[in-house]
Amino acid sequence: MKTSIVEKQVDALIRGGYYPNREKFVEDAILAFFELRKEMKIAAVIELYKKEEVSISKAAELAGLNIEEMKKVLADKGVEIKRGFTKNRKTAARELSGIMR
Repeated sequence: MKTSIVEKQVDALIRGGYYPNREKFVEDAILAFFELRKEMKIAAVIELYKKEEVSISKAAELAGLNIEEMKKVLADKGVEIKRGFTKNRKTAARELSGIMR
């Protein structure tokens, strides 16, 4: 298989000591992508929120918005804003409180 010029450039950066490995380069590239494409960052955060992987406050933080702005974005996208704990979060909170005792 032929190596692309992009792959060669990434390999050159790793060999040059700019990145320790490909994974760190990819992480940095994704962060830069989200900074350039704010709408994609918000889209990703919305999906995380819909799957209950982040709270509304964490979603707002990740999107670079305050909570009220995040609520508006969610409402504009037709996403139900969840109130309180879901069953999974209640279970997690209960388990965490058991660990903390």
